[in-house]
Amino acid sequence: PYSEEWQIGIIWVTTAVATIPVISGLRRGMRALSVFTLFLGVFLMMSLLFMDNTWFLLNSFVQSFGYYFQYVWQIGFECDAWQQLSFEFQGSEGVNQLWGSGTEKLYERVVSQNLTWDSAEDIYSQSPKQW
Repeated sequence: PYSEEWQIGIIWVTTAVATIPVISGLRRGMRALSVFTLFLGVFLMMSLLFMDNTWFLLNSFVQSFGYYFQYVWQIGFECDAWQQLSFEFQGSEGVNQLWGSGTEKLYERVVSQNLTWDSAEDIYSQSPKQW
């Protein structure tokens, strides 16, 4: 939505703002830039907090933090290893859905039709339901 001149101007201003602290050194320039961005971030956060429904935002923050703290151990180490077993052997033929994925059927089809392995790659790229 912005013109090309506007975009080039933004690039020049950003480059100038980044170059000045680099030239002035780490101790003075980069520290001043870091402190400025810290205060700018805090100002933005506080202005958004107080310009909106403050009670709701603080209540939501406390509730979300409490929920996370309550379930961090339970959910953090959940990897669904036992739930995968119920999926693994589902299917009409009892074929292992995770390991193998029907490659035995592919081998049987290649051998029965005297196909080469190059044509087997085309067959394997199809979904197992098409075999």
